[in-house]
Amino acid sequence: MERFNLRTIQNIVFKGTTTVGVVCEDGIILAADKRATAGYYIASKRVKKIFKIDEHIAGTMAGGVADAQHFLEAIKYMASLYKYNNKRPISVRSAATLASNILFNMRPYVFLVESIIAGVDDYGPSMYSIDFFGTV
Repeated sequence: MERFNLRTIQNIVFKGTTTVGVVCEDGIILAADKRATAGYYIASKRVKKIFKIDEHIAGTMAGGVADAQHFLEAIKYMASLYKYNNKRPISVRSAATLASNILFNMRPYVFLVESIIAGVDDYGPSMYSIDFFGTV
């Protein structure tokens, strides 16, 4: 069995999706890379990883593509249903809580997805990071 030393650990390169968000005084900034990989294979260099959830909310995706697309479509659907039922748009915090509940309730199966939900509402700009267990 090979022993790991500091030099071996420094040579390990982790590859994956990068999504970042910045909360500013007047808004939010979301950014993501566009590359989709499967191991060392680059499947596409033009993948959309930032999605509009509502007029004032956007989300990023990282993880399994099918899981992430289904997850974000579910949030978009629930946000539009909220707007229809309550005659006002969903708050960013409520959208993040909704996303958390969707991921948490998938247990023992999990969506292999991590997401940032961000936007500007009556409470100002805000951003939430949600992992695949539903932790906000």
